[in-house]
Amino acid sequence: MIEKWIEGSDFFVTLVGDEVFPAVQVKSAGEFYDYHAKYHSEETIYQCPPPLSDDEARKLAKIAQQAYFSLGCKGWGRVDLVRDRLGAFWILEVNTIPGMTSHSLVPMSAKAAGLSFDDLVIKILSTSLTQTEKERKQAYGAEI
Repeated sequence: MIEKWIEGSDFFVTLVGDEVFPAVQVKSAGEFYDYHAKYHSEETIYQCPPPLSDDEARKLAKIAQQAYFSLGCKGWGRVDLVRDRLGAFWILEVNTIPGMTSHSLVPMSAKAAGLSFDDLVIKILSTSLTQTEKERKQAYGAEI
């Protein structure tokens, strides 16, 4: 696949169920937010929440939600975006299996939303189980 290069800042938005957590902006010392920048660099800067106006943060959350739900995603995930020099957000990818390590962006975002790691895991499990139960009832019409 060939994509147009968009110069800008990287943003990552976590969704759990219908809830959008605070975005994370990442500034890496290198050109890319790659494996080295994630796990080895002392120069990578994480801002959560990022320095956005309320309107910009709402717009970012809305774009992430629209991307996530328009692809039929449910449960939990993360939407990765870049913001160009003119302020427009561009969707890079929708990640349905984001990382959950000590360096991962989802726990960082959850912490900014006031959730501990344990609470985050419980929320993900609860949301996923509730979603599955709703789908099963819709498919079969009754409790099994």
